[in-house]
Amino acid sequence: FGYKVERVTCFPYNLNMNDPQYWGVVFCIFGIYLVVGASSFVIPTFELFWYVMSMKVLENERGRRWIEPLFKSANAKSV
Repeated sequence: FGYKVERVTCFPYNLNMNDPQYWGVVFCIFGIYLVVGASSFVIPTFELFWYVMSMKVLENERGRRWIEPLFKSANAKSV
């Protein structure tokens, strides 16, 4: 909105990890499955896949450039 915002350097952004909010959700879901004693980790594994895709493809400039032509060609076919 035009406001100048200082760069955040406190926890969790000082862990030298990209997108700590996404990793927090993934670790939380895996932790819940471990605590509950789930016998299958299919759902958390799918969640891990989609969160990584979101971090590395959809929210990354290079990933957006890579995936943009796919959406344009799909929209051109549907019109």
